[in-house]
Amino acid sequence: MNHMNNNMYQPDGEDSDSVEFMQIISKIQRVVKENKELKRKNHHLISQNRQLAARHQLLELQMNEYMSLAQEMEQQLLTQREYVLDSMQTNQARSKNFLYLDDSGHTYLINYSDE
Repeated sequence: MNHMNNNMYQPDGEDSDSVEFMQIISKIQRVVKENKELKRKNHHLISQNRQLAARHQLLELQMNEYMSLAQEMEQQLLTQREYVLDSMQTNQARSKNFLYLDDSGHTYLINYSDE
């Protein structure tokens, strides 16, 4: 060991190597610890990602089902609308012509026009 004038410890060559070696070991241990923590966080994120992917897939299936139901309801609505329009036209045509029975028992066909 060498001593300096201000009484600070100055390691000699062998002590200097062992201090440097301990510093390297300490750095390696710190990096290993950080790496383990990063791996733990990474596994957690992977797990969350898988859960989100499964939830996304379920939502996509539900959305497809709802879209299919909406299209089916739209088709039913159009069919019912056509039926109602046809019925209205038929009823209008019928209302133009109706039978009239007078007191003497004679039947008359009366025709009305929209004009």
